[in-house]
Amino acid sequence: MSFIGKVLIVIQIVLSIMFAALATTVYSYHQSWKVVAEKRADDLKKANQEMDTQVSFLNSRLDAETKRATDAESAQAAVQAQLRDVTTERNNLQVNYDRVTGDYQRATALVAINADEAGFRRDEALAQRAENKQLHIKLDDSNEALITARTDLFNLQAEQVALEDKYNQLLNETAYLKRVVRLNDLETDPAAYQAKLDPPPKVEGLVLETQKHKNGTVQFVKISLGSDDGLVEGHELDVYRTGYDTPQSSKYLGKIKIKHLTPDTAVGTILTPVKSGIIEKGDNVTSKLR
Repeated sequence: MSFIGKVLIVIQIVLSIMFAALATTVYSYHQSWKVVAEKRADDLKKANQEMDTQVSFLNSRLDAETKRATDAESAQAAVQAQLRDVTTERNNLQVNYDRVTGDYQRATALVAINADEAGFRRDEALAQRAENKQLHIKLDDSNEALITARTDLFNLQAEQVALEDKYNQLLNETAYLKRVVRLNDLETDPAAYQAKLDPPPKVEGLVLETQKHKNGTVQFVKISLGSDDGLVEGHELDVYRTGYDTPQSSKYLGKIKIKHLTPDTAVGTILTPVKSGIIEKGDNVTSKLR
């Protein structure tokens, strides 16, 4: 046998020993693992049984707690409902209290007002009695005054009747006098009548313009004298025309009566026209021939 063969045999023997040792080790480990596994299985089974017991216990506890929670929620809902009812009732009581308090305060104020008003009414009644007494006195005085006034009224009515009769008599007399004045062509204007009584002032003026009738005779004469010169309605003035050669050749043209006045001019009507000529613009007007 060669050396290599011997080496191989030795290696084979060593390997056989190693495999035998390995097999022994594996077997020993396998037996230990099985025991451990069985023990672990028993422990797991016991743990599962304990866990099932605990789960059952916990489930029963959970059911009980759930029921208690449900009961507590129901009780809480009932308490909240009662609380709402109590709150509503309290609010209603507060409203009623406020209303009663307000009514009481108003009643108290009304009682005070009524008491004050009663005192005021009493004072007012006393004052009214005194005033009524004075009014009765005044009424008696008024009745006496009324009787006196009625007597005076009767006398005044009688006097009025007499005055009316006199007034009617004066109206009749006035109407009669107006007819007399109208029939005799007398002056009724006070200013014109006064002008007849008071002669016009000494004035000299000119004829500014004339207005003629359709037949050619002069109707109105406008002169350069007015109220500023002292003339009034009703004054009478003479109209003449100055001669061109000698004063003796002057012509008297007639008399005019003032009917309308302005401060600087006046308008008159012809009173006594003469045949010596027709009044024209530029003729002289004067009151000095009187």
